[in-house]
Amino acid sequence: MHKPKLIVAIYGIGRIGAKDSIHYLELAEILKKDYEISFIEVRNDIGIINNVRSQEFGLKSSNEFIYKDSIRVKKDFRDGKYELLLSKIKQYDDAHMDDYATLSNLAQQLCILDEVAYQIEKIPSNFILCIRDDLAFNPNILAKSCFFKVGEKRYVTSTFHSNAGICERLIFGKYASVLPLIKRKNFVNEYFTKIDSLSYVDKRVLNGEWLFRFSSQESGFKPICAPIFTKRLRSNGSIAKERIFSGPKYIIHDFISFVGFLRFLKLKLISFF
Repeated sequence: MHKPKLIVAIYGIGRIGAKDSIHYLELAEILKKDYEISFIEVRNDIGIINNVRSQEFGLKSSNEFIYKDSIRVKKDFRDGKYELLLSKIKQYDDAHMDDYATLSNLAQQLCILDEVAYQIEKIPSNFILCIRDDLAFNPNILAKSCFFKVGEKRYVTSTFHSNAGICERLIFGKYASVLPLIKRKNFVNEYFTKIDSLSYVDKRVLNGEWLFRFSSQESGFKPICAPIFTKRLRSNGSIAKERIFSGPKYIIHDFISFVGFLRFLKLKLISFF
């Protein structure tokens, strides 16, 4: 019996080197027991990392890739498509009050994900796991959440770090369900058109988790929110300080993640039989 095909797509700016990426390798080894895997790594070649919010200054991004046999793309994504997207974003609020630096990073991330999708479309596959390259996580928990029976119009992500949207740090599911969400840059214009009617949006700004939620709901997809705890690793060796859940006043908007967690428990129960 042939194993189902899985694409593992890793993307980011190369914050961490090989010694901090062991858990990504462990994840692959666990998944290989159940899947035939192809690897894709897309790197934004920004050269030097300077980020006021994360306190990273003058640090060179890593030249090391995680997987030996991966399809690799490394380039500077601050191109014309990025400039066009950023000009659209700048028509709205600068929520972080940093001269749109944070939103510039989000614009680059969305352009990186478009390249991820382009590379994915070249490879026949049954499932996709798309994940940032700067996360700390338990590879066993993540691997056990990559269910064969994830279902149509369903996808797995984390219960945590939803920011009143849906966690967008990782996503697993069937090819047809995951690919449109990776290409969520396509939803930006519609997001801004409907921004004032979105109950979970409390500022007129593009936000990663809000855009992910919007893309998911507009596509008719529903999250399966697994208890996959992640931490964001920084190039200066630190770990980002952040809340696991949204603040109390936003709890009603995290209900979508709670329902997603119930879906996870149901799927976990089904997997025992």
